[in-house]
Amino acid sequence: MATATKELIPFPLNLPQFKPVSIIPSSLADLRLSISPDQLTNSTNNIHEYINSLFQYTYDSLIRTNAISTEVSIVHLLTTAKSMSYIELDSKSLSVSLPWSNYGFAGNTTATHWSVFDEIMASVVSICLIYNYLTLQILNENYEQSKQHQLSDETWKKSNNLLKTSFSYLSVFKGAYEELQQQQQQKQQQQHLLSCVCNDLEDLHKSRFNYAYHLNSSLVQLIVIFKNIYVTTTEIESRFGDFDTVPDRVGTYMKVVVFIHNEWLIIKKLALSLASNNKESSLSPQRNVISTAKARLMFQTWDNFLQIIYCYYLALDNYSKQSLGIALGLIEFGLVNSIDQSPLKSKLLKHVPDPNSPSKPRLFNKLRPSGSFNSKSKSNTLKEKLIFMENTSLKREFENGNLLPSIFKHHLIMLVKLLKVLKVKLGKENDVLYFQKVAGVKEVQDRYLFGSSSNLPSGISVPLKNMSPFVPSCLKQFDGVSTTGVVNGYF
Repeated sequence: MATATKELIPFPLNLPQFKPVSIIPSSLADLRLSISPDQLTNSTNNIHEYINSLFQYTYDSLIRTNAISTEVSIVHLLTTAKSMSYIELDSKSLSVSLPWSNYGFAGNTTATHWSVFDEIMASVVSICLIYNYLTLQILNENYEQSKQHQLSDETWKKSNNLLKTSFSYLSVFKGAYEELQQQQQQKQQQQHLLSCVCNDLEDLHKSRFNYAYHLNSSLVQLIVIFKNIYVTTTEIESRFGDFDTVPDRVGTYMKVVVFIHNEWLIIKKLALSLASNNKESSLSPQRNVISTAKARLMFQTWDNFLQIIYCYYLALDNYSKQSLGIALGLIEFGLVNSIDQSPLKSKLLKHVPDPNSPSKPRLFNKLRPSGSFNSKSKSNTLKEKLIFMENTSLKREFENGNLLPSIFKHHLIMLVKLLKVLKVKLGKENDVLYFQKVAGVKEVQDRYLFGSSSNLPSGISVPLKNMSPFVPSCLKQFDGVSTTGVVNGYF
């Protein structure tokens, strides 16, 4: 999902009907048993070893049949793995689920076996979603355990490395999967077949890979945004709330937020499909399956959360263009849609006049006029300092840990403080210099936000650096082994 919820991470179902066929080595079966939703960090190590062992098992079968070639690639091994049975499927087992929880429902599949290829695909999706989940968990734990709620450079680096590790799998396997599809299409054409040879299990793999790939891509960019909000908040807090300069590259951050929004639209569609599929199956009672209703509610919450972030960057962008009326309207929209209304009225509106009120009190008349954030009024500095000291009460939807991860909430609170300070600063400037009409809520919603504006910039993503693609251990002996399909596109 837009965040990696544990409820959508696939794990092996170690039920009697999903016992590996007799020719599968016991070492592989034991590794499968070691993958647990209760020990996520250990499970990533075990899944990594499991994936390598599955490839080794496939490679050894090629050796035994003298089918090995000098140009061995992941695609070659995956093609072979498709024909190797791992778990036999029958109507009894399929009435429960597929061999992995949270992976979808087989429905009326005609497949008679779950292949080594299927097991590799499910394992890769699982490890990548676990890495995504751990990324947010590490950020949150470090933030909450720090006495001053600080996030060190080492913490940011660790979270980034987890996402890079996830992407090292996804980029390779996604490309390999696409090459397999191309081979199938070419085979169809040669045999003059009109119907698609893809089965429903392959469609499930494609859907789950799409989900994991887009999730990872969005989280990489979300961490970029989180770090910018955190660094900006820390700097301004150290200056006692003195927001005297507009942060650099605001336009770039706006485009990154748009990129995340576009990714979340894709993820929402895939996640709702997954939730719908899981709802139809009768999974083991030990597994938590996310409902379609909860998925919709979560995505609505995340969309609201992202819109508030976009309001912040777009307000800064409009301020730099001296469009204070639009900037203040965006700030007001962000605050109204993030803070519980009682604190908003008692703490914020008490200090800051309504710019649209004809009888608004001139709280800032005594301030020295300035066209920038350079006013050093002691009274305003005190107000801004108090903004960073006071508690922030968010709307109920953002306080619900089941809808919004804790690290999201922490950054939203930082963002609210920035918006409050900006409202004081920009309100003063507009009051004594520009006298622009503040954009109303409807205008902001209709003209500037997601789903309603034709003026949204194109989304961009900040690329990951120094990412090494995954190579199975059995292929590392070959010089220049092909990692065909290391791509940055999507399915």
